Amino acid sequence: MSETDERDLMGPLLGIASEIISRGHATVEAAEMWLRSEPENLQTLTLGDQIVTALALKMLATFESLVEDAKRRRGEAMHHLKTLCEAFIYLYEAAASEERAKLVLAYALTQRSNFWCKNPGPSSPEMIAGLEAEIADLGQGRRLPDRVATVAKQHANLPGWYNRVYRLACEPAHISDLDDFFPDEQGGLPHGVIPAGAWRAHVALRHALRLMFGLGRFLNETNRIGLVIDQADLEARFEETSGQAAHPEDGA
Repeated sequence: MSETDERDLMGPLLGIASEIISRGHATVEAAEMWLRSEPENLQTLTLGDQIVTALALKMLATFESLVEDAKRRRGEAMHHLKTLCEAFIYLYEAAASEERAKLVLAYALTQRSNFWCKNPGPSSPEMIAGLEAEIADLGQGRRLPDRVATVAKQHANLPGWYNRVYRLACEPAHISDLDDFFPDEQGGLPHGVIPAGAWRAHVALRHALRLMFGLGRFLNETNRIGLVIDQADLEARFEETSGQAAHPEDGA
């Protein structure tokens, strides 16, 4: 594919992405307005509600970072795709039940504890001890959902997302693209926009858009406060532009 063809494909997708971000922030503001309108609204949120909401917000923030890389045609957009897909998988796990949501949070805090222990700094021993006590209280000795593949297998709609998107994103997130950085025949050293990286950015953006459509559908079906995320027009534009279904079955 020529650079011109790739740019022609990327432009419309970036336009859809920009609109998703704008509508995403509008949805956040509407939810925030509801939370602040009555004291009992915030009080009715369960820990599971907060965890699911946090995962949705993390997806929006990650998507924004991915889009910035895609604008610059950087293959590193794949790194954000990996995070985006992981959050999407854990979203369903946390929504399954209050107890499973607690285990998701315990796993997340375990990762933070490991980081603090290996990177001493502002975190004091007392802070680490407090965090570990919180993890123990949440987990109650149960196995934590520390393997993305295992979590995905517990939900009928997720194994394909894991196999076709999460694992895809893991490859260039490591060093499988190493030879893209070899000198060319004229001795030029690749830097800036790497042609193969530009295509990876395009692929990452396509998958990311479908994940965000999936998030919108999930929130429309599960939120209890009457929020409606209007995305039918964006889905239609995506399908016309990419030739792919906006809501694939099982990540296909």
